[in-house]
Amino acid sequence: MERIYAFTDESGSFGWNFDSETVSTYFIVSAIIVKESELENVRNQVEDVRAKCFQTGEMKSSSIGKNHSRRVFVLNELKKISFSVFSVICDKRKLLEINGLQYKESFYKYLNNDIEAINLYMGEYMNQYSWAEVTLANLYWKKELMK
Repeated sequence: MERIYAFTDESGSFGWNFDSETVSTYFIVSAIIVKESELENVRNQVEDVRAKCFQTGEMKSSSIGKNHSRRVFVLNELKKISFSVFSVICDKRKLLEINGLQYKESFYKYLNNDIEAINLYMGEYMNQYSWAEVTLANLYWKKELMK
């Protein structure tokens, strides 16, 4: 089986004071997935896009700002490259009802599929939340994958 590499980054901040401009309502973890056989080619192509669109420094969305046409151009250049993207998007407002996830360590473990953290949130009390059915199905799916 071919080795696969994942390059990860997150967006959003930890915290629950949504009235503060420095606290986001979403927390996103994304991974760029690359097959080992494609790794060198992908690195070269990404470097070409970086040099073409950002000249010096790293590629950052904040460097593009609100320039929508530039963002579309960069994305069109990137989509020519052989990689996949996997993202987990968490609406933190929905997690407020699960008190344990308000702690940074538990929150990160939960998002990273830590089996012990997942098991902590598989209890009966989840049934009282309107969104729990989908979340519970996702938790059971994650638990099965980890067997």
